[in-house]
Amino acid sequence: MIEIKFSPELMAKYGNYVIQQKDKWRIPKAIWYKLDWRNDKLRNLHKWFCESLEEIGENSQFMAKVAFFNTIKDPNVKAVAILRYVKRILTYISDETVWYVKEKWQTPLETWTIRTGDCEDGAILLAAFFSICGISSKQWSVVCGDVKGGGHAYFLFTSNLNAITYVLDWCYWYNSDTIPKRKTFFKDLKYYDVWFGFNNMKSWKKISNPNKKFVR
Repeated sequence: MIEIKFSPELMAKYGNYVIQQKDKWRIPKAIWYKLDWRNDKLRNLHKWFCESLEEIGENSQFMAKVAFFNTIKDPNVKAVAILRYVKRILTYISDETVWYVKEKWQTPLETWTIRTGDCEDGAILLAAFFSICGISSKQWSVVCGDVKGGGHAYFLFTSNLNAITYVLDWCYWYNSDTIPKRKTFFKDLKYYDVWFGFNNMKSWKKISNPNKKFVR
């Protein structure tokens, strides 16, 4: 099997259409998840995330950083700049250490405030930046799934340079490379099946690696 990359000329003409078509493979599906194991309440993941965006959007320091990132016009450069920043400001600490519970999904504002979190917390903070910075939701998502060593939450970004998806992982396998220099999601064998994903527009279940749609 080979990976097909679209040429810059083709992407300049049809890039938005290609990315839109890839996004259609993710059929909307409500995800109900126990975000805090201190109680038994299930939350609608997409709704919870959208509510959390409204909350962090009222934080002046966060919005000042958004304004800084929005001085970067190229979404590929902006994506890596946000990743590097999140990596720099966050310290990976388990939920058991911070919250005394096995599982607790922090809101972006909680993560921004305490500057610690585990895998999903940093990925969700990335998502808050991408959403409020106005990067198209068709290009990014937070996903949870099987990886080398167990379960993991991480961030996916589809570049408008070639319509190929890349992993932006702030913790397990952090990589600060620019988008053109990164290994694609298709070729990164540390990441296996995706259980579910979400962004500011929808949530979905059980997708396969999206780049495998572009192979023969």
